[in-house]
Amino acid sequence: MAGNRFGTWKKRTAAVFMAVCLLGAMPGAVWAADTADGLESSISDSETKKQELEQKNAELSQALEEAKQNAEDQEALHQAYQDKIDVLDQQIEEAYAQVSQLDEEINDLQSQISNREGSIEKNTELLKERIRAIYMAGETSTLDIILGATDFNDFLDKASLLKTISDHDTKLIETLQAETSKLAQEKKTYDQKKEELTQQLDDLNAKNDELTQLSEESGIKLSQYQQEQQEAIQGLDNNSAELQQLNSDIEAYYEALRQEYENQQQSQQPSEPDAPSGGGSTDTPSGGDGGSSGGGDTPAPAPEPDPDPAPDPAPSGPHGYTWPTPGFYWLSSAWNEDRDSYNHGAIDIAGAGIYGTPIYAAQSGTVSTSWYNNGGWGGGYGTYCMINHDAQGEYATLYAHMSQIVVSPGETVSKGQIIGYVGSTGDSSGPHLHLECRHWGVKYNPLIEYPDVPVYY
Repeated sequence: MAGNRFGTWKKRTAAVFMAVCLLGAMPGAVWAADTADGLESSISDSETKKQELEQKNAELSQALEEAKQNAEDQEALHQAYQDKIDVLDQQIEEAYAQVSQLDEEINDLQSQISNREGSIEKNTELLKERIRAIYMAGETSTLDIILGATDFNDFLDKASLLKTISDHDTKLIETLQAETSKLAQEKKTYDQKKEELTQQLDDLNAKNDELTQLSEESGIKLSQYQQEQQEAIQGLDNNSAELQQLNSDIEAYYEALRQEYENQQQSQQPSEPDAPSGGGSTDTPSGGDGGSSGGGDTPAPAPEPDPDPAPDPAPSGPHGYTWPTPGFYWLSSAWNEDRDSYNHGAIDIAGAGIYGTPIYAAQSGTVSTSWYNNGGWGGGYGTYCMINHDAQGEYATLYAHMSQIVVSPGETVSKGQIIGYVGSTGDSSGPHLHLECRHWGVKYNPLIEYPDVPVYY
């Protein structure tokens, strides 16, 4: 789409340039009239197209900033997901290590339990054998011990031995039972702890899977934002190239106009009279007595008038312009101020209370271009108009960021006439008047026209 528009404007540029060249065959008066009506209209169209491109540039710049910010935000979110995944990976690794350690401890405990169970089983078998032997021998009563004792001391020894055997068997059984119960409890505790760690590990893995999915989705969005950023950059480059070409076309308009004006001025100069020949005759002035012989004196030719000076590509001095915003002399932006990607080819007049105040035409002329931005940010000049101050289009002024415009293209205005009101439309950070002065389409410092105005910064 941009390429088609660009081609249309290139054709229009060529047509207008050809029209300017063909104007050389016209008389001066006809040339001036056609210039005002035809070429000025084409230049006005080009200025309007330029405003549209500048507005599109502003929109693309804003889209680029938004895409850049979205990409940066998404990149930060994507990095946050990655950081969380890294932390989870560490937690999962630690959980796996704990589970592995628990498995080792449980295996060791199981080995101890197996050993103790073997010991219990062995002692139990011994106890069973002893009980079986006692049973087979019959119950040994206290009377049997007394009758079998050789003396009282022997009786006490045998009775004590029986009690010791009984106590040992009882204690052995109790110890084995206590150890078995303790090992079983320890194993239960380890099993429970392993189950908890396994659950934590499952939760961590689930969370890791969720974050991985979010990270993948974030990566897709990041790629989309980066693609939008690249598309905005490409669109801005293409639009800027078209705008640059259009600026070159407009400069070509004015240069062709200036050259043709210079040629017309030279063609209107009176030609130098031929010098009389020595032996020929010359006509006498009107009302004379007839011819005279070749030997008579010839009157000296009238002095040739000085030719009109050719237009200077740069203005030589002030041209009686009136200040467009009386009472407001603070310049919030100076001429040729560095704006990073370009230099400010104007002055910005601002001040407290300037919004809505009248803007006066700096000089009389014809409104060649106007653009009304009826709301929104808009981009570029916003609401503006340009006034040509002579028929050949040599000098012009442009007034931008108006809140309201009260003149139309083709309208003749007088010096000091209200043409609009100060605003903040277009690419503007606050209420001010953007004032440009142009000479053959080339911007120059407006303060050249106002040497006595008390501006300050």
